[in-house]
Amino acid sequence: MGSPREVLLLFLWLQKEQMEHAQTFALIQTLVNKEKATDAFESYKKIRFPWIESSNEKQKADHLAKMMDEVKHGALSITPMAQANKKVNSRLRRVVDNTFKDSETSRKEQKKIYDKMGQAIPR
Repeated sequence: MGSPREVLLLFLWLQKEQMEHAQTFALIQTLVNKEKATDAFESYKKIRFPWIESSNEKQKADHLAKMMDEVKHGALSITPMAQANKKVNSRLRRVVDNTFKDSETSRKEQKKIYDKMGQAIPR
């Protein structure tokens, strides 16, 4: 063997050759057999980017850990924000209820209420 520099240079050159071979193989496989093209491209990606597989595994482990943390909180429950039988305090509702309690409410009172509310449907 040679010096450490020579070993490193040979190692990098060999990796470059492997990448070029995998790229050429993936391109030829795409032209010749479309069914095996995805496998060839995946093998090219593994050779060209070897860190992707380990980073994907790390991401999966992180996601799994986050999901397990959420599971530890217990079951998901949904509670209504307002009670259905609780009466809502609304000034408009109060005015309308008080105004229309009598069946004898005059047109003037109704017009006054509609004037306060404004035009409901634009013309």
